Amino acid sequence: MPVATVSAVPAPATETPTALSARVPAQPDAPRAVAIEARVPDAEDTKVPATLEARSYYAGGIDMNQACRWQYTSIFWAELPDWPFSNAYSWKCTNNLVYYWSIDVGAYCRRVYGGDAWADQQGGGTNDWGCFKP
Repeated sequence: MPVATVSAVPAPATETPTALSARVPAQPDAPRAVAIEARVPDAEDTKVPATLEARSYYAGGIDMNQACRWQYTSIFWAELPDWPFSNAYSWKCTNNLVYYWSIDVGAYCRRVYGGDAWADQQGGGTNDWGCFKP
């Protein structure tokens, strides 16, 4: 791993005494530079530690119909309006009058599995949503 270092170098004494400097105590020579050690990150530095990945676990799935009923009212249900071009973010709530409202899957996870739960779509497919906890 590349490391750069810089050593301290004392400043030259080019100052001439004046009436003001005679009243001020002499200061030690100040360094021009300080020692610096820089480390260039490599590929190993950007990896997520395995212990961090292992700290979360799958809490359970998301019932999209239940999420719609909870978020709006009992007359709503979940639908994929863009089928067959749908993905995990295509889910919408409808009641055939108010057509297509979004679903807050994170709020659903927090309500069902506790305040520290979060939603994540693992594979990107329409049914790949899940709730996770730390």
